[in-house]
Amino acid sequence: MTSVQPSLWHRLRAPLIAILLGLLPFWLFVGMSQTTKINGEVVQDSSLNVLGIVLAVIGIVIAFKMLRDDGSFGQPPRWWARTVLAIVAILLGLFQGVYSLGLVRLSDIEVAIMGRPAPPPSTYAGLDPGLKASTVTRSAALDQGRLRDDIVTTLIRIGQARARHNAYAESCHRGKWQIEAADLPAVLDDADRREIADKEAAAAVEPAPPCAHANARRFMTGLSDDVSQDRDILALQLAAYRDRFGSAAPAAAAPSGTGASIDGVPVAPGDSVAQAQQAFRTSELPRPYTSAGNQKRFALYPADGFSLFLTPAGEIDTIRLDKPFAGSIGGVRIGDSLRTLKRLMGETKTKPFSGNPQGSLAYLYTLPNGVTARFDATEERGVEVVFLFK
Repeated sequence: MTSVQPSLWHRLRAPLIAILLGLLPFWLFVGMSQTTKINGEVVQDSSLNVLGIVLAVIGIVIAFKMLRDDGSFGQPPRWWARTVLAIVAILLGLFQGVYSLGLVRLSDIEVAIMGRPAPPPSTYAGLDPGLKASTVTRSAALDQGRLRDDIVTTLIRIGQARARHNAYAESCHRGKWQIEAADLPAVLDDADRREIADKEAAAAVEPAPPCAHANARRFMTGLSDDVSQDRDILALQLAAYRDRFGSAAPAAAAPSGTGASIDGVPVAPGDSVAQAQQAFRTSELPRPYTSAGNQKRFALYPADGFSLFLTPAGEIDTIRLDKPFAGSIGGVRIGDSLRTLKRLMGETKTKPFSGNPQGSLAYLYTLPNGVTARFDATEERGVEVVFLFK
């Protein structure tokens, strides 16, 4: 008596159906999804495919029962092809369950295997003519100490940008497209080199931001362009320094300001409107403005770069100095770098706080004449505003 062998489809039907159930949810979706965009960039993408979870569970159950029952009485004998397909179906069902829950995406697997795509290409095409001209003019006019401060400030910006760029490249691009360090110029002394190294090391330990297209544009392309621009600025600053002061570091630090003198300000807090008008030789009258406390107050604007805020009694309460004020406070001028401010005035005794304009920090110093000087400055733009008050 001969037995009839079941057809190939009959023998493989169960595991193939289980595999199909694991594949269908890649194209069929019944559930809920949520996508959050900021400035056109997807920052959150979550989904729950209820149909995918159900089909994955059914497929796993079919394949598991087949593996359990094959070879037992009344069931098909074990066959390696059928067993392999059943195992594949179980693994596929498990992955489909995780995928349908939104815990993993196909793009995540692609990134894990192939890596992230290259960052957007650079858009830097050389220094803007206006920036180039202002850098050349400024570098030709600054004294040795201020020009060295500008050079160190530029090198700190380069080091910090390079560190943040490389940290993101290491975290999100497997260390590709890193920016190499450049040799420091001979015009720096040991203190300059330590400060640059310390600032770069502090930036290097900052947590890298999440891997995303917007962050790749900012931390890879943007910071790379920033480094290129600052290296062009540095070349102009170094050329001016070498032409004027030579290539070697100075034997001693450039002399600092007294930290007490107020030059170019002919009035003081407590002076009257009449005294201010006489000092500036103007008949300008006070004008109303709304204070931060939403109160109506008066101020006198006697000359470009000067704003004199008055008390209700008509005396000068606060003096604000902006560009084009050409004087100095403690030797510090509008436009000086933050490094020049700290070199001339020292470190503040109080913690800097949010200043004006937005993004700046306010540094307070008490002058010997009883006047408090507040310098609002940033790492990028230096000293922008100075306030004098008692």
